[in-house]
Amino acid sequence: MAKLTKLKLINFKGLKNLEVDINADVNEFAGENGTFKTTLYDAILWCPTGKDHLGRENYEIKTIVDDKVVHGLEHSVEQEYESFSIKRVYSEKWVQKRGTPEKKFSGHTTDFYIDYKDGTGMQEVKKSEFDKFVKANLRADLFILLTNPFEFSEMHWKKRRDIVVEIAGDVTDDEIFQKMDNDDAEIVKKLTQNSLLEDALARLKKSATSVNDEIQDTVIRIDEATNSLPDVTGDRKELELKISEKKSDMELLTVRLRKIDVSADLYENLEKARRKKSEIVERENSEHQKKLSEFNRKKFETEEGYYGEKMSLERDIRSFELRLSDAGRIKANTEKAIEDLKKEFKETKEKAWDGSETCPTCNRKLAQSKIDEAQKEHKRKQALKLKSINESAEFYEKELASANKILEEVAVLEDMKETLAKLKKPECGTYERKPLDLSEYDKEIGEAESKLANAKETIDERKLPVREEIKEVEELIEDLRKELAVFEEKDRLEKRISEHRKRLDELVEQHSDYMKKINSLEKFIFTKVEMMKPDIRKHFGMDFKMIDRQINGGLNECCEVVVDCDGNQIPFSTANNAGRINTGIKLCSILQKHYGAEVPVVIDNAESVVKIEPSGCQVIKLTVNKKYKKLTKI
Repeated sequence: MAKLTKLKLINFKGLKNLEVDINADVNEFAGENGTFKTTLYDAILWCPTGKDHLGRENYEIKTIVDDKVVHGLEHSVEQEYESFSIKRVYSEKWVQKRGTPEKKFSGHTTDFYIDYKDGTGMQEVKKSEFDKFVKANLRADLFILLTNPFEFSEMHWKKRRDIVVEIAGDVTDDEIFQKMDNDDAEIVKKLTQNSLLEDALARLKKSATSVNDEIQDTVIRIDEATNSLPDVTGDRKELELKISEKKSDMELLTVRLRKIDVSADLYENLEKARRKKSEIVERENSEHQKKLSEFNRKKFETEEGYYGEKMSLERDIRSFELRLSDAGRIKANTEKAIEDLKKEFKETKEKAWDGSETCPTCNRKLAQSKIDEAQKEHKRKQALKLKSINESAEFYEKELASANKILEEVAVLEDMKETLAKLKKPECGTYERKPLDLSEYDKEIGEAESKLANAKETIDERKLPVREEIKEVEELIEDLRKELAVFEEKDRLEKRISEHRKRLDELVEQHSDYMKKINSLEKFIFTKVEMMKPDIRKHFGMDFKMIDRQINGGLNECCEVVVDCDGNQIPFSTANNAGRINTGIKLCSILQKHYGAEVPVVIDNAESVVKIEPSGCQVIKLTVNKKYKKLTKI
């Protein structure tokens, strides 16, 4: 491994030309805001990886003046290390095609160089060879992780955990099971047989929460039903017996009411009179329909010939009118077409050869054979065109003759119109329905209705007290049923409460099973973390928070660096900037040693750090300082 000793930038993100020496331990660059401090870090990253500090490959590195890119420049970064140098060059490609006065932009190209410090100097290499070299010597695939003190802690906690396990080593599931109770171990083995532990834990917690919500809802339902139970008094069987007795009384009263109604014969006489009238009307209607149908049939047969002939004449007249209209339009169009063809024939026949007798390239007079050949070709084309015009004219002459022939038949149309005008509709007469005399039947119905009305007055007087007694019994039965309904409502609610309590017992048992499984998984996690702590502390020299304990007592896996701030152990995310930076540098040092790469650790906005703790890493501090109007190494 070899540390960075020199950095050269040309036309990189606004820095026209910069060459600085880099010390082996701590290097500080200062300047006001906008003096290219972050650009320096981007250059350190871009040369081996092609990316910036945000991990982007496609970002603007060209020089921009007045919001416009300056074209035609080469943009390069060279890094010199103790045992080798590397260089990346980014430039535009401009191509001048044959026959065009100007070059045109056709894209960009990136070139790669390596100086192996073997006396051959800086040599251009292929991208594949360059990538292989920087990965082997600088771990370019992990360059941001190894150079940025914040990168590790900003990764997803699972990626951080994977790296911690990779460096400190992992403990096997069997080793963890040996530290656990057999029951808990068997539960974890079964739950993780077909899925990851964290997935199984998440599913169980979700299910437990859902069941707990249903438990709360069921308790509320039981309370609501219990509070709704009605207060009941009296004897239910006695109520049912009373209702049965009153129903029997109702049946006896109904029989008494039917016995009073002696007007059945009068109703039957009235219905007979009405049926007799209805039969007469129905029979007369049937006869009327037969006579009307016969009249309409004879009328249709008489008028059928008239309407058929009329419709045929009207159809023929419309067809002939359309034919004459089409013939008139064709005649007008063909006459114009013939006139145009005559004019074209005359112009074509009179057109002489107008070709040049000199060569258009060298302006020399053509040979007489060439001129004769051109004139001959002109006459051939002229004859072909005249022939084509004659053929078209013959076609239009035939069309015109056909149209004129049709137009001569106009007298036929007048004859058809005259025949239609003379056509007369035959007289068929009218059908009139004779009025039906129903006075005799109406008189019979009236007499029956009068007799029934007189009889009903006496009957209604006798029925009145019975009906009132029936009404009293009905009201009493209704009151008894309302009292009985309270007992039925109580039965319904008690049955509902019993069903809810049965469901509650099932839910409580189900929730208890979920919590037992969750507890076993959390014991597994806790045991694993406790077993890993010594190895993590041994390899990293610092602690990691591997478990996040929730307010409700549950456990969630995590992986966060613990920062030592004045003797207090606090998570990286809540530590002050200086604590996070020094811890981040220490992490970069450990990661560099593990991955076998010695690269500079870059601290942007380093003005908040008073003291950089020794770590063995090469450090580059980028500090905001108004004393320096441009980027300065101090």
